[in-house]
Amino acid sequence: MKKKFIITIDTEGDNLWADRVTRNGPKAITTENAQNLERFQILCEQYGFIPVYLTNYEMSKAQPFTELAQCALKKGRAEIGMHMHAWNSPPIENLPYNHKGGHAYIGEYSRRLQWEKMKYLTKHLEDIFQEPITSHRSGRWWFDEFILKCLKRLGYLVDCTMTPYESWKSSIGNREYGIDYSKDIYRGEYMLSNRNIHASGNSGVYEVPPTILRHYKYDFPILHRTTEWFRPNGNNLEEMLWIKEKVRKNKKVDYLQFMLHSSELTAGTNPTFKYKNSIEKLYSDLKILFDEVSKDFEGIGITRYIKEKHICQK
Repeated sequence: MKKKFIITIDTEGDNLWADRVTRNGPKAITTENAQNLERFQILCEQYGFIPVYLTNYEMSKAQPFTELAQCALKKGRAEIGMHMHAWNSPPIENLPYNHKGGHAYIGEYSRRLQWEKMKYLTKHLEDIFQEPITSHRSGRWWFDEFILKCLKRLGYLVDCTMTPYESWKSSIGNREYGIDYSKDIYRGEYMLSNRNIHASGNSGVYEVPPTILRHYKYDFPILHRTTEWFRPNGNNLEEMLWIKEKVRKNKKVDYLQFMLHSSELTAGTNPTFKYKNSIEKLYSDLKILFDEVSKDFEGIGITRYIKEKHICQK
């Protein structure tokens, strides 16, 4: 039996890496990238892969994307999940301005407001797509026990926020810094603990982390340790193929998870792929990558992956 291939796309507005926080609140966000997602959807369908569009607020109102996703959902060729950037997701309540800060993490808001934001966006997406929303990735990789509690209450089955080996402690929000996952290892999916998100438990919500591996490179006389994501950057096709092989051979892990931002599929709406030729190079790499992945993995949505492996077997 083939292992599973999961594609997660943080489906969000253009260039959210740029500072959009002002004394008067967030600047307007454009959604130009919504017009170019059809090319990626078509590529996925050619291989039978199922993109999971983890969707935030502004993209939920971008008609080119919603029409594409609604059509793909009807055919069983996509999944919609929730991806919240708390600073830009209703109900809006601006935190005190900090000129040294950036986009606020959801954990910087009151618990009341965190719950209201998560409840609002979940229902908003369900109303648009007429599907239960059961998969989640938090904006700016923030995840804690209270977010898990909210997910349980809202009926979510899957989270894919946590980033093994990576720490976001140097990334500032409004005033707080991000979550440290550097001691977490890539071990496949597991059910989260209510009391400690870094441990297994019986919460009923599964963590399915993006595929991130430790890579050791020997450059005489020094052994370098790097972290490799299964995520294209225009110059890492060789590394991604290496990751694919490592996961294929790993008997303890049965899925490979790809991640990208929707804005990284359009030239100039992200800091990595700035020009048309860089997008063409990206798609050239994706074709090679997907050719290789399809030999040993089969596409599946992230919720279906958990249901088939853990829930339908009970």
